[in-house]
Amino acid sequence: GDGGEIQLFPFPYQEVTIEPVMDRIVMFSSTNMPHRVLPSHKDRYCLTLWMSQPPPTPSALKEAKKAEKEQAKAVLQMGDEPSWEAMMQPACRRLLAKAVLSKEWERSIMDAHSPGEPRDSALLAHMNNVSIIRKLFAKALPHLSLLLSQSNEETMPSVSWFGH
Repeated sequence: GDGGEIQLFPFPYQEVTIEPVMDRIVMFSSTNMPHRVLPSHKDRYCLTLWMSQPPPTPSALKEAKKAEKEQAKAVLQMGDEPSWEAMMQPACRRLLAKAVLSKEWERSIMDAHSPGEPRDSALLAHMNNVSIIRKLFAKALPHLSLLLSQSNEETMPSVSWFGH
């Protein structure tokens, strides 16, 4: 094609590549769906609309961090073979997706930013986050890789995309 496709990474499922077609609308939660737009090799026009909500209150942030810690703690307490359900809780899934999809994430940063200090800072922050996540989930990641290699989308348990 002529490029400009959007790639969605609905972790733990396989990536989806969507061609840019006239009159097509693609909607997804960018905070819950790792994604990237591939470089375009011809002139294209698109409309990107970001819908957002007010920043969370300090108490909501505190609650979200508490939930993230509880979900991560549940996975860590399971040792070398945490359950699929525990690893796919929204906060854990976001962290694990960042580790498993780290190369795709890095490529997205490279494609989205021109060379320079802002891109270098974003890449460094990404690599630091991935390093911390991999250390934190060092026992769980091999088991997750095994589960992913033994499953396909039909046999994989469902995942809640918007739960907290």
